[in-house]
Amino acid sequence: MTNDLASKVTFSEAKGVLVGRILRQGGYELAFENGEKMDQQDPCECKIMGILEPRYAKLFGLKLRKEAVHIGNIYLDSEQLYELNVFGRDYVQKMVKIAEQITTEIGNSVRITLKQDSPKSEYISPGLPEL
Repeated sequence: MTNDLASKVTFSEAKGVLVGRILRQGGYELAFENGEKMDQQDPCECKIMGILEPRYAKLFGLKLRKEAVHIGNIYLDSEQLYELNVFGRDYVQKMVKIAEQITTEIGNSVRITLKQDSPKSEYISPGLPEL
């Protein structure tokens, strides 16, 4: 009876979880499409994932996070082909390496398009006004 149950149970990871893990392992932070950093940095199931490259400054020996650079969005809504839009010509080569890793680990093709020559800034929500 246990074998019958085991044959009816399947497990798979969502593509967003797999791609998010690859991005995080590459040192990138996950964001929404507009460049706002996701509060939850665990990879999640989503159709569009923003890619932030964190920047840091040193002050008195401390490593402080500065505003990140929004270097791309990846669209995961196709089963065979992902679209990777890159913001900033200087980041194309880094995104090619990420695309190669995605293709190797997941099997999907990735089409890379340079959308603008300069990167975007991380979007930081102004939050709720204080009362």
